Amino acid sequence: MPEFVVVNSPSLQTELLKLRIPVADSGMDTQTATQQIYKLALARDLAGIIIAPPLSLELVGWFSAYADQGVPILMLGDQGGVSRAQVLPLPSSLKALVNTMGYGAFLSDVPDFGIDVHGAIVRLEAPRQSSALPIPVLFSISGKGGVGKTTIGAIQVANFAHAYYGSRVLLIDGNAGQGDVRRYLKLHWNASDLPDITHYTGGGSWRDIVINSQRLQELSSLVHVPFDIIFAPAHGTAQEIQAPPAQDYLTLVQAIEADPERPYDLLVIDTQIVETNYTGLMVRSFVVPLLQSGAFAVGVFDNSTPGYNNTKQAIQILASSSRAGGEHFAFIANKLDGPIQTINDSIDGVWLAGQIPKSSQIEQIISEMGDPANSPELYSTIARLLNRVLGAMPAPPEPAGSGKKKGLPFLRRRKT
Repeated sequence: MPEFVVVNSPSLQTELLKLRIPVADSGMDTQTATQQIYKLALARDLAGIIIAPPLSLELVGWFSAYADQGVPILMLGDQGGVSRAQVLPLPSSLKALVNTMGYGAFLSDVPDFGIDVHGAIVRLEAPRQSSALPIPVLFSISGKGGVGKTTIGAIQVANFAHAYYGSRVLLIDGNAGQGDVRRYLKLHWNASDLPDITHYTGGGSWRDIVINSQRLQELSSLVHVPFDIIFAPAHGTAQEIQAPPAQDYLTLVQAIEADPERPYDLLVIDTQIVETNYTGLMVRSFVVPLLQSGAFAVGVFDNSTPGYNNTKQAIQILASSSRAGGEHFAFIANKLDGPIQTINDSIDGVWLAGQIPKSSQIEQIISEMGDPANSPELYSTIARLLNRVLGAMPAPPEPAGSGKKKGLPFLRRRKT
């Protein structure tokens, strides 16, 4: 559970006493006070410093000087003119709008944070949406190929969850028509005989078909692969042509969810493009039952009209078939030439997790399984999405020049 220290101008001296920072009878000047609070935040490995209104420009100025030095500075209220600020909504009881300095990330406005105040330390926890699934499940879907369903909605989400939540992630390749995950993971030629979903039956163990991250590392030319995987049949094989029954996928996920050891913190499932009869069966017999149990689905689309229209239709089909609440669905707009207009952070009533521009830098991150934080848009989009799915804020990226090691998979984990 992330912890923050809360300060404001009128009660700054009181906050120092609550934090057991010695204050002389004559008080402490603002510069010294901010230095002491910042040192305490570092020593306690706090997630950030929240500056609450009413604010003074002097207080904001001194704390802003620390924004790139290891602890994010969060300001409640609309602070016009604050440089490099992105919106980081906090609970409505804390006035909702928080500007985060020093990090190119903003998280979704998940309602009903639990708040527990101890002195000047505030603990924030966003509970998951109600779900009958012990392990959160996220489907990545689209209505058109080439929009980033597999690369962004599945692989980069799994990558991010491991790096910034410390999550144990299982990626399930449900795209039995293509099985593109193998290609994106850059597996060597000798990986063609790996077990896949067709080797699983309800009477066997699901663990027998899991390829763990260590084994994937041996088979891939990528620097690291930070999650486990269950493959769809390899492209062009007899198993792929026959297509595994949709019921096998559902039975598989149910077996993993029922495992008393709770082996994973997140299941990410790549799906087929919603356009074929077989896909329709997968939707009815696999995706919809899990949505009814509390799973989430993110629809990825690009700049093209078919990309958006087909993905919107896929979301509408899933929503009407499952009758799952709107909070279980999201969009990601990918490969954009420019920003798109939203209404209340939504498009056609579906929450937009984020907008990702067309960029060679992002393409390189995807190609190399790089750090999502190297793209503020990619980081913030996935952070917003996983904040909703996992019900917690991820660890912030290490600021440049902090002296801490940057890179995966050894990033700082979220404090719990």
